Amino acid sequence: MILTELERWNRRQAAGFLKDGADHCRETGLHVGAYWPGASNDCAVVTHPYVDGEPCCAVGHVYVGAGMTTPGGNNVVDLAVQALADVVGAKHVSYVADWSDKHGRTAVEVEAALRQAAENLELEAAA
Repeated sequence: MILTELERWNRRQAAGFLKDGADHCRETGLHVGAYWPGASNDCAVVTHPYVDGEPCCAVGHVYVGAGMTTPGGNNVVDLAVQALADVVGAKHVSYVADWSDKHGRTAVEVEAALRQAAENLELEAAA
């Protein structure tokens, strides 16, 4: 696949969000059931903005890694979440939350998946 410079830049940016999200996961841990405590998993309903230091689910860590305090996305954030979906074998990005919320899932597993997704995007950008 031949990427444009913008596509390469987007992948590098998304990889950075994933790496920052992985660091955040290591620091704060894993939250189950919503993006972060008090939040809804419905991007259209902002019930509780992110508060620094709270744990997140896998997708919440991507949002926080992107510097966001409310759920939602843009093309680059969506690219990061899609890369994460590919790593965890989710058929659709909406299933990443199911993967993250699976009983027994650990913060270590989520951090590893975030880092693998970042590495995959970096490899695509370098190709």
